[in-house]
Amino acid sequence: MTAAFKAVGLSILLTAFYLFPFIEQTFGNHLRASWTDFNFVQQPMQIINSSINDEPVQVVGFLLILTLLLGFIYLRKSAVLEKYSYFSGLVLVLLTTKLFPWGAILNTPLVNLQFPYRLNGLATIMFCIYLSFIVENIVIRLKKSYYVTTIVSLLVLITITNGLVITASHQIIE
Repeated sequence: MTAAFKAVGLSILLTAFYLFPFIEQTFGNHLRASWTDFNFVQQPMQIINSSINDEPVQVVGFLLILTLLLGFIYLRKSAVLEKYSYFSGLVLVLLTTKLFPWGAILNTPLVNLQFPYRLNGLATIMFCIYLSFIVENIVIRLKKSYYVTTIVSLLVLITITNGLVITASHQIIE
């Protein structure tokens, strides 16, 4: 319990140079968010469809949606860190959907979040940690076969290259 209090105190001290002036300016100048509605919150199936169809909207992407949906297969074999990262990513993705009652917090300070899809960045980090565990397990299992390892490595490189090309094509302004 003492370690938890020390961790909280240290976190507050480390962020105090940013948080305290921010809070003081927010209350002192009566700053308000320019956008106080949650219009960009989607249904869970919309997020899954947008990820699978690679639409240029605020989602975690195809590979990480597969990690979200199929990650429970490796959950039993994973260590505590991987379990925390999977469940943290799962909670963060669920927070960006209409499953979370965003309308109930319109009159609270959380309304300054404005766009819940911003949580997808944190969910992406969490799912990448878990996905690296899955890939590590697959590589360890397939390490016995040189040909399979070579083919898997080539598929990963082709997938990364294809993803970069698709991402670049979405960023081109016509």
